[in-house]
Amino acid sequence: MAVVGGDGTMLEAAMMLGPVGIPLAGVNTGRLGFLNSCAGHEVAALAAALAERRYTTCRRTMLDIELLESGRPPHRFRALNDVVLARDQTGRLISLCAKINGTLLNHYRADGLIVSTPTGSTAYSLSAGGPLVAPTAAVFVITPICPHTLSHRSMVIEDSSVIDLEPEDPDDTPVIFTVDGRQCLALTRGARVVVRKADRELHLLRFEDHSFYEALRSKLNWRGG
Repeated sequence: MAVVGGDGTMLEAAMMLGPVGIPLAGVNTGRLGFLNSCAGHEVAALAAALAERRYTTCRRTMLDIELLESGRPPHRFRALNDVVLARDQTGRLISLCAKINGTLLNHYRADGLIVSTPTGSTAYSLSAGGPLVAPTAAVFVITPICPHTLSHRSMVIEDSSVIDLEPEDPDDTPVIFTVDGRQCLALTRGARVVVRKADRELHLLRFEDHSFYEALRSKLNWRGG
């Protein structure tokens, strides 16, 4: 399946087609386009590669997210990049409790918290100071957004982990929940968000000579000495 657009378009396609296992070939007409297979001027080369089966498939981990709110049935979401809990449009920080496999990781006082896949490490997590992660690494990244304490840094954990997030202070500013930058919801009091690895992966098509590290150098304008 060919998808024309930027990373946002690819995310939409991933949510619609990813769970059924259809490989996606993205043609980038946006800016960075980390998820895309080629740029707009390479469409002919992509078509030839597909016709001649000169391509590889890159499997990308996805997130399975469960939103639990008192008195409501659970809501389920899928994400390719990340899930974010963040403050509403005010200047106040929020307090969040993060647990991994039932064990306390930290109490965060920050603008928010990001849980990202390796694919999402080049998205919001990167802007918040998180690490770049190779797309096939079996990890998740937990990154605080503008934490009030300087010792709070990104945490890289096994992707077999179950992450439990919960706003702590009911008098805080409202907490906003987003999945891949979409489905923006205001959490109700006592809500919990449980994040785990999805049981299916997204399949992205790549040229045989495609390199993630070459893409990093090109898209992030790295220049060696």
